[in-house]
Amino acid sequence: MNFARTERPVAFRWALGTQKRSEGTWAGVLTVIGAGFVARIRYWRAVRRTRKRLSELDDKMLADLGFYRDQIGLVARRGRLPEWDEM
Repeated sequence: MNFARTERPVAFRWALGTQKRSEGTWAGVLTVIGAGFVARIRYWRAVRRTRKRLSELDDKMLADLGFYRDQIGLVARRGRLPEWDEM
């Protein structure tokens, strides 16, 4: 056996602590996909909540913040206006 090889079985790498137990398995792949799905849902819920709260403000208050009513969607998604829109 050649112990100098860098390619070792997954169980051996996990035992050495160089690889997570779930990495490289179907369970690990599904966990990563599920975590991405949950993160995307949280992001869109935060965007929806921000749009709702900004929509409740009147035009004068929005102008004090530095944007107009039609820019609420951009601000909610990005957290700020894009550079080309800041003048």
